[in-house]
Amino acid sequence: MINKHILENARTYASVSNLEKALDKYNLTQFRPIIVGVPETTRVTAIFQFHRVEDFVVQICNKGFAVV
Repeated sequence: MINKHILENARTYASVSNLEKALDKYNLTQFRPIIVGVPETTRVTAIFQFHRVEDFVVQICNKGFAVV
């Protein structure tokens, strides 16, 4: 289970469709993020696995997404 504190400052979206559009815009779909619901909200965000993005962690975090 993801600690909710990891998602406190993450960029969130109202729908999966909107999130997917943003991931395309930022060219992040290639890293196969995990789409998750934000606890206690109706919003979604993407979480990236470190082993897939280790050379791009700073860029991904600067876009407002979490890397675990």
